[in-house]
Amino acid sequence: MILGFFSSVKAVEEALPEGVAEAEGNDAFMAPTTQTSGRPQITITSLNPAHGPVSGDTQVTVRGGPFEQYRSAYPEPKCRFGTDEMIVSAAYTQCSIEPPKRGERESSTGGAWCVQCEFSPASLESKPVEFTVSLTGDFTDIASAAQFYYYKKSRVTDLQPHQGPKDGATVVRVAGENFVDYGDATTCSFGTRSVPATVISPTEISCTSPASDVVQRAMPFSVSLNGQQQSKDRIDYWYYNNPQVTVVDPSIGPETGGNEIMLRGDNFKPFSPELGEVDVTADTFCAFIALDVKVPATVLNSTRATCTAPPSYYYKETPVELTLND
Repeated sequence: MILGFFSSVKAVEEALPEGVAEAEGNDAFMAPTTQTSGRPQITITSLNPAHGPVSGDTQVTVRGGPFEQYRSAYPEPKCRFGTDEMIVSAAYTQCSIEPPKRGERESSTGGAWCVQCEFSPASLESKPVEFTVSLTGDFTDIASAAQFYYYKKSRVTDLQPHQGPKDGATVVRVAGENFVDYGDATTCSFGTRSVPATVISPTEISCTSPASDVVQRAMPFSVSLNGQQQSKDRIDYWYYNNPQVTVVDPSIGPETGGNEIMLRGDNFKPFSPELGEVDVTADTFCAFIALDVKVPATVLNSTRATCTAPPSYYYKETPVELTLND
């Protein structure tokens, strides 16, 4: 926090996983197929989500229909993910008319009826498949199809930085594998809070940490490509209370810099690496705000830290703060 001041005086940028076609959300639908008279003629308007990992276990909600008027006559609908070997059971469920937006859950009181498929079967490869839903169970009643995309499971291998202030707004660079830009469905989760992710490449994404009331405790971090299933790697993010600088001593020095200064305040040492908590030593700096310069800081304890003043031939006074996540 900017509470200390120091003055100077004269000295006295995607690639998709192999085999996955590019599409925009739920807009890639197949042309209507031949209809069979005397049967329900089922169309699909959207899938939520429209993609999932090759490991399966994605629960897909289908909008379209008509569903409500056939619930009694055909109580056991089916979903097919490509071939007849990839058929799963489904059930009717109430839902909202429009698919939920990012961060929202499927509503069970939305005034419409959907079909919810049981968990998607596993796939041997990442690829788009033709998705159909049948109320009769034999797939003679389909009037249109959609595409469901299988992708390779994403992995998270590292974060930079691993920590940030509880107010959030820290840009976190995420390293890993098999990242794909699926628009609003691609997210980072800090504990239970999800935020949009920007896919830079198949091995890197970035996201901005949300605010948190939980500090000085490991927060599980994960990535999702479909807003439903998260990466399973054990990667933690840590929140802390912002350091408060109340005294800079001395508060004046030569414009050539080089003198050691002492910062006094609070929350300088929120973690104990010796107890298995995150080590922020390499990320701890004194920030001379007006100069836009940061220099390494040595934290002595939770209330004291030292660093060496940089030169300043233009600015005569600058706020000084201590940052723990440069």
